Amino acid sequence: MAVDPPSPSRRSPWSRSPQWLANGLKLMWVRGGDKGHENYNHKVMVFRSSIIERIALKAPLYSIRAGYVSPKGTTNSEEHNELMRKYRLDRHTASAHLTALRGLKHQ
Repeated sequence: MAVDPPSPSRRSPWSRSPQWLANGLKLMWVRGGDKGHENYNHKVMVFRSSIIERIALKAPLYSIRAGYVSPKGTTNSEEHNELMRKYRLDRHTASAHLTALRGLKHQ
């Protein structure tokens, strides 16, 4: 049984256009930028996990299939070092690239 989406006036701000969502996430990130606070790493971790959850929940609204991929073993591999040298990436970006490739292979 299909459920009709809520009327535009009753939608949450997160269910609007993808561009609106991206701008809102940028504003949320800038708002809490006190790196000198003792709980900074915890706040960043909670923020990132909440964003991942929101994107995973809202992806079906835009006909995007979301999947979870384990990043285990992406940092300490020869492929990781080769990507870093070839494309001049930092280690975090190279790991994200390998994780994304792993997710695309399992579709």
